[in-house]
Amino acid sequence: MLNNITKKVILKNIIVLFGVCLSRNGYGAVSQILNDSFFQNPAELQEVNNTQVIIGNVFINPNVKFKGISYGISGNANSNVIDYLPYLLSAYRFNDKLVLGFNAIPSVYGHLNWPVDSFISQASTLTKLLYYRFGFQSSYQITENLAVGMGFNIEDNGQYQLNFVVPGQGNQVNSVTGLNYTGDFGLYYKIDPKNYLTVSGYTQVDTYGYGSSSAGGIVNNNLSLNITEAPVIYVGLEHFANDLWFIEGKIYWSGWHIQKNINFTNTTTGTYSVPTNWKDVWSFQATTRYAIREKLALLGSIIYETNPVPLATNAIGYPLAASGSLSGGVDVALRKDLSIQAIYSYGAFLPNSPINNTNSVGTINAHFQAVVLQLIYKT
Repeated sequence: MLNNITKKVILKNIIVLFGVCLSRNGYGAVSQILNDSFFQNPAELQEVNNTQVIIGNVFINPNVKFKGISYGISGNANSNVIDYLPYLLSAYRFNDKLVLGFNAIPSVYGHLNWPVDSFISQASTLTKLLYYRFGFQSSYQITENLAVGMGFNIEDNGQYQLNFVVPGQGNQVNSVTGLNYTGDFGLYYKIDPKNYLTVSGYTQVDTYGYGSSSAGGIVNNNLSLNITEAPVIYVGLEHFANDLWFIEGKIYWSGWHIQKNINFTNTTTGTYSVPTNWKDVWSFQATTRYAIREKLALLGSIIYETNPVPLATNAIGYPLAASGSLSGGVDVALRKDLSIQAIYSYGAFLPNSPINNTNSVGTINAHFQAVVLQLIYKT
């Protein structure tokens, strides 16, 4: 199944799926990063000849602007943050059939930072989520043309914070953490020398995190809040046009229907639950790699995804809309066993996201940029 062409555009796309967590006064966000690094098909570890180590960092910049009315006041507000998401992927071949791998990668990311003195502060001041997946994967070559894989993952839901202003108390800080487990599976099938089928899936997280709620000198250390990660299944077709040109198309299904409510338990203002009624999301991706020289290749990707949330539950804190993005980059071979990749990604809501709920009416304009730098060591 191995091919002399490097078959992976390692970081195909950065900003691809946004979900909204709705509370009575504040809103949160969930964003899964759908690509071959962060949702790796374990069966494709068969591409590793001996040893592979990938070390990288995602520099990400979501820029979100609201224009409209919130809590009876009209105006504009802006959230513009920069974050850094380091990651590690590794694999080792034990024999001609078995490859094992270990990954430390971000699985969920979301970050909004509205001014505390903004007219929308009762809706949201801070939304911050950063979950990491520590995964152990295996791949086994069943036949010459078919490989299967599976994995076990520890989901470190270590950063989950939803803040908003409560009149009479000030900025309410709600922070929880959690530790959960998921699994993954995959198959990789050689249709013919030029075409390969890839199929993979990841299980869900649908549980609670625990932490504290504080505002105006009041502290409650018994806070609990939903932690949700949608199950993901994808199918893709890889095509080698020739020795220089690689093309891949993928369809992702993300099961966000599991997110029906957000439940805040034991905040400084009490306990409440608000329906969210999310829908499943479909994402469509095309990726290419073209070698223009022996040690230099161009990388490209485009993705479009559907909107998971109805208008009734859309919110300022992290709005939803259909979205798309473009990515481009270079893959440079420094020596036979070492290469470096640099990738730039730009995404936006398509179209802008409308807000129309009891407390707020307006429009969200969102643009997302990311730069990926990574080193790849292969023997």
